[in-house]
Amino acid sequence: MPKVLLGDVAGERKETCKGSKAGYPIVGLEHLTPEEITLTSWSEDSDNTFTKMFHKGDVLFGRRRAYLKKAAVAPFDGICSGDITVLEAKAEKILPELLPFVIQNDSLFDFAVGKSAGSLSPRVKWEHLKNYEFELPDMEKQRELAELLWAMDEAKKAYRQLLAATDELVKSQFVEMFGDPDTVIATAQNTVSDIADVQVGLVIKPTRFYASNGIGTPAFRSLNVSSMMINDSDWVYFTDKGMKENPRTIAHTGDVLVVRSGYPGTSCVVTPEYDGRNVIDLLIAHPKREKMLPEFLCAFTNYPHGKMQIESMQRGIAQKHFNVSFYNSMKIVVPPLEAQQIFINLLKQSDKSKFALEQALAELTATYKSIIAANLG
Repeated sequence: MPKVLLGDVAGERKETCKGSKAGYPIVGLEHLTPEEITLTSWSEDSDNTFTKMFHKGDVLFGRRRAYLKKAAVAPFDGICSGDITVLEAKAEKILPELLPFVIQNDSLFDFAVGKSAGSLSPRVKWEHLKNYEFELPDMEKQRELAELLWAMDEAKKAYRQLLAATDELVKSQFVEMFGDPDTVIATAQNTVSDIADVQVGLVIKPTRFYASNGIGTPAFRSLNVSSMMINDSDWVYFTDKGMKENPRTIAHTGDVLVVRSGYPGTSCVVTPEYDGRNVIDLLIAHPKREKMLPEFLCAFTNYPHGKMQIESMQRGIAQKHFNVSFYNSMKIVVPPLEAQQIFINLLKQSDKSKFALEQALAELTATYKSIIAANLG
């Protein structure tokens, strides 16, 4: 297949809004989801300094921190941030429906990262991006590829919707079994302090205990805590000396880790394979097993029953972090252990279903990327 430059088949739209921005959807970098080709969020608030126009079908490329892989197709006309490069397909050279997949190619993002300039917030310019070289098949093949890739993208969305629906089903079952958030907050007779001992992880200069060569014992940070699950990536490592000097902040199986800042209240349970790791700037809750099972405390904290209270507490304080005393004061229902276990069994069954869906989604995504790389590489 012949090779072309991105600048041969697409151009940068430099149109600006000179009049009122009223009625135009507004898109910032925060509205672009990494590796998602479809734009699903935007703002209607025109009270900003953005003036760059885009039109339906344009590709919005996040030129700041290109390693985040943010690029999406515009579903309407609107206004966007100056940190977004607006790309318009040259229809006589490339099928406009195919251009988004050229942009979403991992090799293009790698190229963009290599051409970015700036230490704190690297950006790539169109002058450099337009020199990205790739293979481009003839128009008939382009149509076939576009049809296939858009169908695969729809299938990926369907898997994500099923995953979201599974989570919502579990949450609705929790409400049915233990009460809606407003009722629970108004009537609960217990607080977290009644059913768990809570402490905070290491907060004073934890970096002094880091292993410089990345060899040591992994330590939990907020990056490692997702809702109801551990994110097994982006670990930092403690030296043996650091572990010995901080035994109090080591987490063990069954502890519940709660994020203090950023997304406060997000929590997970420490499972056996992660036992014995230190904890940095997270709350560590040790449930009293005769009253509360760890998975139930974790679910209550993650679900609106806990999150609503945590957000309310945060609004009323000047401190940056959600702390031990506030978590201790959070109201919570304490059902019989048998009822807690019934819900946990349901939770585990949903996790099995989600795992199968996530595996299918991962395989589909890998195939999707391989097709892009093989045909537009």
